Amino acid sequence: MALPLNTTPVFLLLLVTLWSTIALYYFSAVNGFFDQFGAALDSPTLLDSIPVQILNTNGTYPRIDSQLRAVLVFNWVFAGNDSNPEASLTGFFYLGNWGVSWFLVVMETLRSSNKHKLIAFDSILGILVFNWAHPVITPIYLSLHLLTSPTASLPTRSNVIIDSTDLLALPLSFIIAYALPITLLSVPPSVFGMVFRQTIMAWYQQWNLYIGLTHFMLAFALRRLLSTFQSDSASTLSPRSIHKEEFTKSSRLLHTAYIFAFIMGSITYLTTMTISCTASIWPSLFA
Repeated sequence: MALPLNTTPVFLLLLVTLWSTIALYYFSAVNGFFDQFGAALDSPTLLDSIPVQILNTNGTYPRIDSQLRAVLVFNWVFAGNDSNPEASLTGFFYLGNWGVSWFLVVMETLRSSNKHKLIAFDSILGILVFNWAHPVITPIYLSLHLLTSPTASLPTRSNVIIDSTDLLALPLSFIIAYALPITLLSVPPSVFGMVFRQTIMAWYQQWNLYIGLTHFMLAFALRRLLSTFQSDSASTLSPRSIHKEEFTKSSRLLHTAYIFAFIMGSITYLTTMTISCTASIWPSLFA
């Protein structure tokens, strides 16, 4: 009996998860990273001897407080007190790539044929990613997508379509819930204070939930707003014409969404590569 066409890529993706688990957890255990990170969690200060000052549940929910502290300690290396520009540049590059990948994941969840399927619940995926790491969980998600999504096995014009209102709201959702907090982290601590900076950094971990909530509210508002204008024009069109017009609009907005994702990734990539190459060719410029 012939195996499904998706069997080979699914097998390779699961191998990626296996190797990622070994690389992240086994190697981190044997090279002492977990011990160092545990010591950093127990320390009352961050790097540069800066005290921990985050707004948390103050012991009401210890697991949440512990999670927030772990996120703060980890992120402080990349976007802390601006004392490590190399790490900050790496974090900037990483966030750009992660943002693009998550943008594409959310787009897949919004396709008409993927709604109400397991892969459509991106919040679950986001929580798993943040607790078990991107390279461990994402290949599993991609495997489920290949095995369960009609867009992977038999894509058609009808099952790949995304509602035009969702496509309108999605880029703005990422700007508000993803890019804006990063911008706030780039502001010097003297502007908003150290407590604000640490709190944003600690609570930023669940930006997938913030994106989802922001997108839901924006899409809801846009549907209410656009329905007022569309009801008058729709009364003069046949159902076939309405469907064709909606598909044309969705296709156009889909291209715009992909352009947005490309620009979002290009900004971080070009900025990082330009600074890195300039530092290599002309090191005295950054001395």
